Amino acid sequence: EFRVPGRAVKVVDTTGAGDAFNAGFLAAQLAGAGLADAARLGNYVGAQSTRAAGGVDALPTHDRLPAWARRMVATR
Repeated sequence: EFRVPGRAVKVVDTTGAGDAFNAGFLAAQLAGAGLADAARLGNYVGAQSTRAAGGVDALPTHDRLPAWARRMVATR
C-alpha cells in the first residue's frame, strides 16, 4: 500500500481525467517504472488534462512533460 499526492491545478473540465490518469500510469509501467512512480505520472497527466474543456486539449505532450516524467517514460 502506498500514497501518491494529487496535483493542484485550476480545473476547467474533468472529462477524461480518469482516462488520462490511466494513460500516464500505463506509459510509466510499460517503460519499467514501479507502481508508485507510475501513479505519480498518472496523477500528473490526469491533473493536466483537466485544465481545458474536453479532456484532450490540455493533455501534455512528451516535450511538455517535466524532466522527471520524460526520464520515466524514456525508451529503454
